[in-house]
Amino acid sequence: RVFPATGKSTAVAEPLKLAAAEAGAELLTGQEAVRVKKGKIFTVTTQSGERFESRKLVLACGSCAYPQAGGTQRGYELAKMLGHTVKTPRPALSALCLKETACARLTGVRAQVRLSVLQNNHTADEAEGEVLFTNYGINGPAVLNVSSTVSRALANGNVPLTLNFFPQLKDGPAFLKERAEAFGTRRPKDFFAGILHESIANLLIDFIGLRKNQPVKEQTPNTLTRLFQTPCAWPLTATALRPWNEAMAATGGVNTREINYNTFESLKCPGLYITGELLDVDGKSGGFNLHFAWAGGFIAAGDLSKEN
Repeated sequence: RVFPATGKSTAVAEPLKLAAAEAGAELLTGQEAVRVKKGKIFTVTTQSGERFESRKLVLACGSCAYPQAGGTQRGYELAKMLGHTVKTPRPALSALCLKETACARLTGVRAQVRLSVLQNNHTADEAEGEVLFTNYGINGPAVLNVSSTVSRALANGNVPLTLNFFPQLKDGPAFLKERAEAFGTRRPKDFFAGILHESIANLLIDFIGLRKNQPVKEQTPNTLTRLFQTPCAWPLTATALRPWNEAMAATGGVNTREINYNTFESLKCPGLYITGELLDVDGKSGGFNLHFAWAGGFIAAGDLSKEN
C-alpha cells in the first residue's frame, strides 16, 4: 500500500486538479448530471437544467457505496439511459451481520482466524486474518476480504460461514485431541487457557455443551468430538452486510461484457467510456479497487487522446 507523505487525500486531489487545469480542462463542481442522451453527439443535462454537449463521454461516477463521500446510484441510471444493463449493486468491503446473537458477548474481542464462506457444502471463498467481534456480528480484514462473495450469495438467503481459531495448524482437531490426552484432568476453561481468548473459550464451552466443572476426559464421546472440531470450524450464519454508509465498495454494476477492456469503450454506445467502480468489478481489500479505477481511467484517456 502507498499513502501520501502528508497522510491527507488532498495531497492526491490537488496535484490532479492542477494538472487538469494546466492541460486546459475545465472543472465544474456542483453540477449533478441527471440525464444523458446520444444522437450525433452526447447531451448531458444537469439538475439545474444546464446542458453540455460532447463527441465523447466518460462515465466515472463510482458506485453507491459510502454515500456520505458522494456515493450515488446516478452513474448506473446514466449508463442505463445509454443502453447498458446493470447488475444489482450490493455492499462490499463491509462488515457482516450474524444470526447468532450470542456473538455479541464477544464485542471488542479480536482473533486471528480462517474465515470460510460455504455454498452447497463447499468452500466458496476464505480468508485468513484478524476478525473483530461486534454487537452486530464480525468485522476486520478477513471479513472484508470475503464480504463480496457473501454479498452476492445473500441474494439467495442467509449464508453459512465457519471460523477456524487455529488457522496456523494443518490439523487443528488432532492438536486439540492430543491436548485433551495431555490435559484431560483440566476443566474446559483451563483446557483452553493459553490457546484461546477467555471470552471466546467461554462462548465455545457453552456452544459445545461442555460441563464446566467436569474434567475434559470425563465428558461424553459426542461432546469430545465437538470439542475437537468446533474451534476449527465454528458454524455461523451471515444475514446481511452492514448498510451502504459503512461499505467501502460495491458488487454489481454495469455488465462487463458490454465493455471493450482494451479501451474501456462501450460496446453498446460508441464514444462512451465507463471506468472504475461503476463497472461490475470488485476486488479484495488492499487498494485493488482504487488501482482498477485508476488503470481503467488511464487506458480510456489513452484511447481518447488518439483522436487528438
